[in-house]
Amino acid sequence: MNENICAISTSLGVGAISIVRASGPDVIEIVNNIFKGKNLTQVNTHTINYGHIIDNNEIIDEVLVSVMRAPKTFTREDIVEINCHGGIATTNRVLELLIINGCRLAEKGEFLKKAFLNGRIDLIEAEGINDLISSETEEARKYAMARAEGNLSKVIKAQREVLVSLQADLEVNFDYPEEADNPEVTHEKVLVSLNGIKEQLVELVKTSQEGSILKNGIKDRWIDVYPNRGKRTGGYSSGSYDTNPYILLNYQDKYDDMSTLAHELGHSMHSFYTRHNNPYQYGHYSIFVAEVASTVNELLLAKHVIKNSNDKNEKLFILNRMM
Repeated sequence: MNENICAISTSLGVGAISIVRASGPDVIEIVNNIFKGKNLTQVNTHTINYGHIIDNNEIIDEVLVSVMRAPKTFTREDIVEINCHGGIATTNRVLELLIINGCRLAEKGEFLKKAFLNGRIDLIEAEGINDLISSETEEARKYAMARAEGNLSKVIKAQREVLVSLQADLEVNFDYPEEADNPEVTHEKVLVSLNGIKEQLVELVKTSQEGSILKNGIKDRWIDVYPNRGKRTGGYSSGSYDTNPYILLNYQDKYDDMSTLAHELGHSMHSFYTRHNNPYQYGHYSIFVAEVASTVNELLLAKHVIKNSNDKNEKLFILNRMM
């Protein structure tokens, strides 16, 4: 845990800026050994410092170096971030110099691991940050951000505090029943507290399932969106009782294509919840019922577009399509 680690934090490739990050007890001194500018060991925490990365007397790059001292950092260790010019050669050279001077190349997710082990975040927040990094849609981003911000952890912590308080009240009544000032604990009071927690847990499980569906649907490619050679035309949602629903589309970036996607998503989510909440003999539905969720999705999409559009002709077009 006390090792000095480093890694390239930005995507490796050609670009304007790259960031090389280091974390550990000695990283400020390590970076200072290859930095020409202010003495980084004497600068204030959470400051950005201009200078150059050097190897002996050779200037490697012109950089901005951020110095963040423990414990108010992501890992609760000293952290230094080197903002250098983008490009594979320059970024790799800066990383190489850090390793030569005492850092170890970080393993995948090791900065996040340090944050967790040092008590900066809990496991739920760690999973949320990981999902946030890999999120590909706005809904996935919102779900991951809520977990990364600790919203779920706060709810669970509050529930735990209610249970601990209830347990303490029960124990003091059992151990000292003769005390007149004991908190009153009745069967009804216990049931009210437990039922309140139960309702919250049921809602959490529901939300978690929805987030899992969203995450797995993207990761496992439940939707085959774009046209391809030999691909059949049209839009379809299909699957069986024992499989996830799959959507076949030929998306052309037009409103009709988005409306078709919303329509087929209605079918797919209807099928998913039907099959996961009913035995096989009831895991099907009539054609009439099948169109309810899909039509509602189309209307929700149309309402959203009309609400957020400033173009009168666009609004009229959407209204015409709805009719």
